[in-house]
Amino acid sequence: MKKFKSFLAVVMALVMCMSFVSVAFAADVTEADSTNGVASGADAFAVGDNVTGKINSSEDVDFFAFTTAKDGLITVTVDHEAKEEAIGTYFTVEISDEDGKVLATFDVAANAASVSSPAFGAVAGKYFVKMTKGTVCDSTVEYKISVSVNEDALSEYEANDTTEDATEIELSTKTSLKKYVGTIPAGASDVDYYKFDIAKPGYLYVFVENDANFKGEYAVELETYSEGSTGLTEWKKFGKFEVSKDDATVKSPTIGVAGDSEFYLSVTGTEGGYKLYVVYVEDANSEAEYNDVAAFATALKEGGKLYSSVFDKNDVDFYAIDVAAKTKYTVKVTADPKTVTTDAQWKVTVLNGKSEAVAGPVTATNAKAAEIELTGLDAGKYYVKVEGGDILNTNIYTVELSNDGADTSNMTFKELLDSIKWKTFLDNFASWIGKIDFIQIVKDIVASIVALFSSMG
Repeated sequence: MKKFKSFLAVVMALVMCMSFVSVAFAADVTEADSTNGVASGADAFAVGDNVTGKINSSEDVDFFAFTTAKDGLITVTVDHEAKEEAIGTYFTVEISDEDGKVLATFDVAANAASVSSPAFGAVAGKYFVKMTKGTVCDSTVEYKISVSVNEDALSEYEANDTTEDATEIELSTKTSLKKYVGTIPAGASDVDYYKFDIAKPGYLYVFVENDANFKGEYAVELETYSEGSTGLTEWKKFGKFEVSKDDATVKSPTIGVAGDSEFYLSVTGTEGGYKLYVVYVEDANSEAEYNDVAAFATALKEGGKLYSSVFDKNDVDFYAIDVAAKTKYTVKVTADPKTVTTDAQWKVTVLNGKSEAVAGPVTATNAKAAEIELTGLDAGKYYVKVEGGDILNTNIYTVELSNDGADTSNMTFKELLDSIKWKTFLDNFASWIGKIDFIQIVKDIVASIVALFSSMG
């Protein structure tokens, strides 16, 4: 037992020594001037090390390489001796992966002691830091590079330039936000794709927060694969919204989505950083994008109401309705008073199966609903088409269908007589007659005559 305890003590001592050794390795690394001018000769360092280097001339290029063991959110920081009176930038920094894809870029001002890159998400692997001169070259100024990795942060994972490599994200609720960090580097044709699944029908909003230190301009588009009219899978784009550099946070228009579906978000734009999150609300009474053509129309039932929106000026919403013979209907489109607080217009048209207009167009506004009476139609399937009017509003409108009973618009006189429910009519008439007090009516007439003669003297 004593020998075992002694062995255990030796093992523990070795472990402690190794720990001290690893701490010692996480120290200072100095560039090798003669070999690190290309990526293949990059000076290797570990996450947590401090790397010291110098731009020796206007043509000098320094490459460094580090490896991450896990996926995470990476930030590269450059420190140097700041000169308050200096103007311009001393260094330009570019971070790329092994395939040469640029993941982040930033400049280091001459009068800034420390500057960090936009945080960017990346999978475990090898990455390169490329240092070149900025607008000014001062060969006396040293820089220090350090790298941190946040393995718990939510972020995009480069390279996610295609739907096949899209970053999978969790949906947010109104009380629990899942914000994903994204980055668009300078000079790179970067596309960030995100993917999420919708289990049940509902609606969602996409939020984009501009990074306070690295503001960019972005275009965000919602896309999906869906079965087309030919039975083959087709790529569908719902619409696009944009974020400017002056925007802090931008919320997309309302998007109604079908259940059991997979959706993609693409983000493109200029250099900058952002946070993206998708708020989803389960609701069976919503339109189901993609419904921009009659073949993919959202079903609208009698007595039903759907909550919908026009995503952008190119978005069109189609709703399918089943019309019974000799039946009158009313289609009503109304601005949602909770979300529509400014001027708005929607153009509403009813089409037959041949895409011919049978009613409308009628314009709904924020102040007045559009009501279309449907009479004289043959039995069959028809379509309600809603599109943005001259005053585009991407907030919610509602569309309703009511059954107003028998359609008498094309009936002959005999059909009108036949349509009357005579027993009900006679029963109501008898009931009405029975409620009349004839004696009181005679008394009132006599009293009126007496009053008239009295007034004549």
